[in-house]
Amino acid sequence: MLDNLKMVANIVWNDGPKKAKELIETPVKQALAKDQTAISKAAREAMKKTVRVAESANLHIDGKDAFKAMEKLISDAKHSLHFETFTFKDDDTGKRISDLLIKKRRDGVDVKLLLDTYGTASNLDDAPHMALYKRMRENGVDVRLHNPEVFTLAEGMPLTHRKMIIADGERFMTGGMNISDRYAKEWHDTMVTIEGPATRDAISAFNRNWTRTGAEAIPLPHYPAGPAPKTKVILNDPESDIFDLTKTFLDEIGNAKKSVKVMMPYLSDEPFIEALSKARARGVEVNVMLPRLNDEKVYLDLNNHFAEDLLENGINVRWYEGKATPDLPKEHFSHTKLMVIDDHKSILGSANADTRAFEANHELSVLIDDENFAKDVNKRLWTPDWEASPKANLATLKNAGIGEKLKREAWGAIAPLI
Repeated sequence: MLDNLKMVANIVWNDGPKKAKELIETPVKQALAKDQTAISKAAREAMKKTVRVAESANLHIDGKDAFKAMEKLISDAKHSLHFETFTFKDDDTGKRISDLLIKKRRDGVDVKLLLDTYGTASNLDDAPHMALYKRMRENGVDVRLHNPEVFTLAEGMPLTHRKMIIADGERFMTGGMNISDRYAKEWHDTMVTIEGPATRDAISAFNRNWTRTGAEAIPLPHYPAGPAPKTKVILNDPESDIFDLTKTFLDEIGNAKKSVKVMMPYLSDEPFIEALSKARARGVEVNVMLPRLNDEKVYLDLNNHFAEDLLENGINVRWYEGKATPDLPKEHFSHTKLMVIDDHKSILGSANADTRAFEANHELSVLIDDENFAKDVNKRLWTPDWEASPKANLATLKNAGIGEKLKREAWGAIAPLI
């Protein structure tokens, strides 16, 4: 109880604004400071040029593959890197990525990094990762904190929960992975690399939060006219009352003809669950995979609570158990956020299926309308996981002890507030 009260106090009464100011005022080494204007100007001019790259989408499963692709994306950048993430830890992975960003800045690439104040614990007394952020600032990386006040009466707590890296206005990565050892080495998760015109919309989304720090907007690249892109960027921006992501999730379930596949670490949003139930009622096959393990202990109860609701509505539910694999050599948690609609459309990104994601956070996902990409998702990710996961049993859930049932009901009642 005392720990919870302390957490609330840190959210409401914090020195995030002071630390954000101190971070921005961290002096850049003189040699790097002298060429900052030239680098920024060159990057801005490069962004204005017409981009001619073929549209593509490539799925990365788990940290070994995803971080290899991430490091290549960063290493291959020629003039600009725009990076927004929720968590960036001062551990082996964080140090490796930060060193790579510093190297690119020294190579003349314009590097901008936006971090969530709450997600990086920058509002806490010890601010455990601040030294890493200051080191990047000292070496010319433009590091800024989103929402340094964390909580206000006017806005509530609009976190940026996005995970996105944009290179040269031509390609970007997004998905569920933050920057830390747990994503690189321990958890089951996904990222996707997108090339082509959707990158323009990713930059536009980045600009929304980047300019809120007082920084100048990034120029949008120009793509020649052509067929409608297969990939669409969908976002929530609660500070501008934009909830396209939420609407898209619900609309896609509502328009499904044959099947809906859902893999989520946290599933508790009642409109989302209602949409799944309605889809099943009109004859759509609905399959939901939830993790048996969870980093958020409350979701051990919430996933059980809502799994019972789903099962009662004829929805298939299975438990991802996280057994050891060659790439993940110990029992692990699935942080994967995925929907596949009619084996044709795939949605991946930062958004969980909880109320905070759909109503309060800055989130970003991509909707990829491509049957071949959906086949790849099914073959490499969904089908192996689904087949290895045991079925949830309605009778077992219903026969839980009275204490367990009361706990689930209590958490279920306040799920929209979590």
